Amino acid sequence: MNIERKNVDEVSAVLTLNINKADYSERVEKALKSIRQRANIPGFRQGKAPQSMVDKMYRGNVTADEINKFIQESLDNYMKENKISQICEPMLSEGQGNIDFENNDNFTLSFDIALRPDCKINLKDLKVAKYEIEVDDNMVNDAVKNYTARYGNYNEAEVAVAEDVVKGNVKENKENGISVENAVLSPRFLKNEDAKKMFVGAKKGTVVTFSPKVAMENEAEIASFLKIKKEEVASIADEFTFEVTSITHYTEAELNQELFDKALGEGVVKSEAEFKDKIKSELTETLVADSDYRFQIDLKAAAADVVKGIKFPEAFFKRAIKASQEKLDEAKFEENWAAELEEFKWMLVKDAILADKKVEIKQEDLVNFAKKVTKAQFAQYGMVSLPDEVLNNYSNEMLKDQNQVRQIVENVREEKFVEVAKAEVKLENKKVSMEQFRALFEAK
Repeated sequence: MNIERKNVDEVSAVLTLNINKADYSERVEKALKSIRQRANIPGFRQGKAPQSMVDKMYRGNVTADEINKFIQESLDNYMKENKISQICEPMLSEGQGNIDFENNDNFTLSFDIALRPDCKINLKDLKVAKYEIEVDDNMVNDAVKNYTARYGNYNEAEVAVAEDVVKGNVKENKENGISVENAVLSPRFLKNEDAKKMFVGAKKGTVVTFSPKVAMENEAEIASFLKIKKEEVASIADEFTFEVTSITHYTEAELNQELFDKALGEGVVKSEAEFKDKIKSELTETLVADSDYRFQIDLKAAAADVVKGIKFPEAFFKRAIKASQEKLDEAKFEENWAAELEEFKWMLVKDAILADKKVEIKQEDLVNFAKKVTKAQFAQYGMVSLPDEVLNNYSNEMLKDQNQVRQIVENVREEKFVEVAKAEVKLENKKVSMEQFRALFEAK
């Protein structure tokens, strides 16, 4: 068997394989003998069926399988031996008919290959903004407010205010009407101001007559409140009574050492000033990821003309994507094609830059990123300063999931690419407020 290569252009070529029976016959015979040893054919003990019968039953499929394996191995070996870097798996060239494995012994097959283009760009030629998002007092105060709200307490109250949770027994004002015990609502979430006023100032035992249709936002909310189906809401009466059985008032936590310890870990800060400084530091660190995200957008825009000029096997790539999708909306595909192609080129550029800088992703990188994700997830529920054992256990479990590992690898690659790019491009440092930073995404 020999392989002939014909270059179409700088980024595409055709490989022609001339396959003779001698290339695969030994493989076929070996596979058929193996099948005979394992086959359970009626009328014969295992492994004792005549080889001729096994040949008649299996030779066609086995021949096709072995030839396909031989083709794949030959292509792989050719790529390795000739150090060919491709962006997609080879595809059978268009216009070739179905192969008749049963009646032909020799085959000539052509495969299109897409060569990886030269995607090196000189980052030093690019000028890109790097935004430092300033954390102002309002952002710090909002974060403090979130902590005091998160670590507050529920207490029974005598008189309801708008923010309280009111529990009671509800009855529909009609014969055999709906009756619900321990129904719950909060006056502040009622859309009707008159209905809110009915509950504000209520005490245990107070009976409020109101209309859920008027007081509440939508059918889904009413159905949940009355424990009925959404479709039944249209037929309910206009009036219900609500007998208050309890009032729960939520009191936000005080800004003291107990809150500091719960929010940030025991003894991390010892005063309100230190608490706010720590929050400011954490917010600043969090916003670095947002800044890096914007940096990538601006870097891609700055390199757009260079990336656009990269020679690319577009026809091959388009055919490969179409072939990989069972159901394809042709119009939508064509509409999104330019953006898809641009994104793939940019991915190749990033790969080339990382390879040029010999950047490697090590297991240590994956572990550290998994720990960072774990910390962030627990922090959402107010759990900070996790013991190392807990952090390690959750991180290790995350790394057992191959889907999560793939995503982590991609995230680590993005982080490393940003590090490399920041060190290479001409940075235009800019300090902006959060409002100014958000406005960048709204601008067309």
